[in-house]
Parts: sequence; structure tokens; C-alpha cells
Amino acid sequence: MNMARCHTELPARALRWIALAAFALIAAPAAAQDHSDDIAALADALRLTDTIAIMYDEGLDYADQVAEAMLEGGPTAGWQQQIEQLYDAGRMEALVLQGLEKALEGADLAPMLAFYNSEAGRRAVELELAARRAFLDPAAEDAAREAALRAMQQPPSAQPELLHRAGRLIEGGDLIERNVTASLNADMMFWRGVMDGGGPAPAGEEGEEADLADIVTATLEETRRETEIWITAFLMVACGPLTPAQMDEYATFFQSSDGRVLNAALFDAFNAMYDQMAYLLGRATGAWMNSAPL
Repeated sequence: MNMARCHTELPARALRWIALAAFALIAAPAAAQDHSDDIAALADALRLTDTIAIMYDEGLDYADQVAEAMLEGGPTAGWQQQIEQLYDAGRMEALVLQGLEKALEGADLAPMLAFYNSEAGRRAVELELAARRAFLDPAAEDAAREAALRAMQQPPSAQPELLHRAGRLIEGGDLIERNVTASLNADMMFWRGVMDGGGPAPAGEEGEEADLADIVTATLEETRRETEIWITAFLMVACGPLTPAQMDEYATFFQSSDGRVLNAALFDAFNAMYDQMAYLLGRATGAWMNSAPL
């Protein structure tokens, strides 16, 4: 499961690998090659390429929102051309693969591959991709959020079983706090990029320049609440078609030591990519605000 979201907020909350030398690659031991092969197999089972394709579309849409909020004239043709180059799907996927290889170094990948090559694992990935693709439509996302919020507001005894199923995954993967942390880090990287690109620092409540960390964390509780609603909505959509047996198998894997290791590795890998993309988007934004595109 990849539950990391690109969530850099707009102002004021408007919503690494170093390439190895050739000789190092040649001298790599067979075990390292085996690990890389297993990472590639795991990426295939997780349908990483399909996930990145959706994230590419999310990135383009989000960049337009940034331009609407921060740039005079909004998302011009020049801006869109630059953003399409920035959100390079091949580079994004390479960053995630590199991050996974590092984060899962020394881990036993066999149980992870076994689950995601099982019927339940394949079905879970398929449904999560479908849900994420559906959420590209704001109307579909809003409807899912409203349904999740209504379910969350019911007394525990009246809440639907699907909500409790989603809760098992949220608790097992610590999905709320992981996503909140990721969001705040991406916000920080975005604003650093804006300032490095020649744009202004974000303003505080009184309109004066404030400490960047204070700005980013100013709406922490609001971010946490919005994150909880979004993740719950997403999981209720994604997990709804799973059979009870498939859902139980999924939750059991997700709460196992292997599932937790993979979950943490996915967050590390995707967040490293998100942070880089947030910084580059911020730097491009700052440069355009400074009237000179990069």
C-alpha cells in the first residue's frame, strides 16, 4: 500500500541517491544484484509504474493550483511546459526505486512478494489504483470524503463495518501521523524552494515575514483532521469491493512485521521523491514570481 500523498499546501496554507561510479556497479556482489532483482519484482507486484503515472497527473493538477494561487496570470503555457518537464515520470519512478532499495536493504522480501502476488494482494493493489485514479476527479473525491465523514460521525455501534476495516489499516500502518509528517516536510521543502527561486518567504498571520517552521505547523491540527478524513475516504472506496476474507488477509499482512517494514519503506521512498518534487516546484514558483522562469 502506498498511502503517502503529495500535500504541499498553498500559501499561506492555500493548499538521492548519488549515482554510483561505473566501477562500483561492476564490482557489486551477486547478493546486491539479487536484492535489486527482488526490489524490481516487488515494484512490479505493487504496480509502481501505474502508481507513478497517477502521481504524475496529480502533480500536474496540483501545479496548476499553485499557479492559480501564487502566479499572476495563473498557469500559462510556459509554466505548464516547465512543469511537464519537472514531473518526469521516469525520474520519479527511479527515485522511488532507489529509495526502496535503500530502505529494504537486509529485509526479507519473500513474504512481501508472496502476499502481493497472491489473489488478495493483487486485488488490493488493483483497487487502490482505481480509487486513486477516481480521486483525480474532485467531485468523486468530495463525495467519498462526505460519505466517510458521515460514517465517522455515527456512534461506534452504528458505524459501518467498512469503516472499521479501514481503521485496522490506518492503525496498523500509523497512516495518519506518517502522512501528517510527510505533508509538513513537503510544505517546508516547497517554501524553501520558493525562497531559493527568488520568491518571498510566506507571511504570518499579521502579514509579516515569520519563521518558516511556524508557518508550516500553524494549522497542524487542521492538517491532521483533513488527513484522517482523506485516508478514511480513500480506504473505504478502495477496500469496499474486497471480500471479508481478502480484507482480513490484507489487514493481517499489513499488521505483520513484514507488512510494517514494507509500509515504512514505502513511506521513506515516496516521501524522498515528494520532498524533491516539492522543492523543485517551489523553486520554479519562486522564479516565476520573480518574473524569470528557470
